[in-house]
Amino acid sequence: MFKNMTVGKQIAFGFGIILVLLLGIGITSYSGISGIVTNAVNMINGESIIGEMKAREIDHLNWAGKVSAFLQDKDIKELKVETDHTRCELGKWLYGEERKNAEAAIPALASLFKSMEEPHRHLHESAIEISREMNKLDVEQAMTTFYRAEVAHLNWLDKVMNEIVEKKASLSVELDHTKCAFGKWLHGTEAAGMAKEFPAFGALFEKIKEPHRLIHDSGKLINEKLAVKDYDGALAIVGNIIQPNFKKTVAILRETRNLARDFKKGQDEAGNIFVMVTEKNMHEVQEKMHQVEDTTERNMTTQQVLLSGASRLKLIITVVASIAMILGVGLAFFIARGLVRSLSSVVETMTEGAGQVASASGQVSEASQSLAEGSSEQA
Repeated sequence: MFKNMTVGKQIAFGFGIILVLLLGIGITSYSGISGIVTNAVNMINGESIIGEMKAREIDHLNWAGKVSAFLQDKDIKELKVETDHTRCELGKWLYGEERKNAEAAIPALASLFKSMEEPHRHLHESAIEISREMNKLDVEQAMTTFYRAEVAHLNWLDKVMNEIVEKKASLSVELDHTKCAFGKWLHGTEAAGMAKEFPAFGALFEKIKEPHRLIHDSGKLINEKLAVKDYDGALAIVGNIIQPNFKKTVAILRETRNLARDFKKGQDEAGNIFVMVTEKNMHEVQEKMHQVEDTTERNMTTQQVLLSGASRLKLIITVVASIAMILGVGLAFFIARGLVRSLSSVVETMTEGAGQVASASGQVSEASQSLAEGSSEQA
């Protein structure tokens, strides 16, 4: 059929085939590249979601680490962590456009993000409760100080009684209320610092100072009685001044110990909140994050799929282009051969016509010469 076509039709047919093949290559390339771009965007979105979850998990592990350090390190006086669940980096992401984009890309994530909200909120709120319950009182040291003060003053009173009974000339106990062991502590920087940090103790320290002073000052009065051998008067001072103020002092010391126990209960409660609320909700948030990562991996385009698609597109384009090239070469060959044949036929026809014209020209020339010769003979 192709051979029976005219040259013009052969050329038009050839260009038509080439254009169809080029159109096929174009459509295939566009479709394939569009698919690759879509898969690439899907993969980028998936990697972004997974990366976000991993980064936010690290953030919250560090957050929990700071809370734990606050509970254990007595030098950390203030819990400096974000307590608003909407203002941490995960909160900003969960309640921002990024979450909406992630849900649009992978709808299966919507329920997981929703289930993450409550444990994440409880996690941050636990820091508020811990900060409210926790205190930095060194309970063991405080209890030791107050116990020793009570025992020391019991020994002080016992020694005063013995020296009066033994009719000593003077007491050998400390009579300056600022120089006994408890007095030095009570009027020193340690008690002042404790009172400043824990005002409840400060009130008790002020309350104990007066009876404690009277106890020691009474020893001076006893010395005056002992100097004149008024032992009954010395015992009367013990009964009327020292013992009542001693009872007041011991009662306040026991009050301070009870207060220290209350502070210990606060520390214990803060620890319980960390274990029962903070760690529990931290684990739940982590679990939800891992579920988000797993769901994303199942729904996202992998690098292998992306490379496979690119390789497949490359193969298709190569095959179609090869077919186009073969057909193009074939058509060019046949068209060229047709043109050569047509031109050869034209040349042959023209050559034959030229020969005929030359022969006719010769015949005309011979006829003209014959006529000329005949005219000469007649003349």
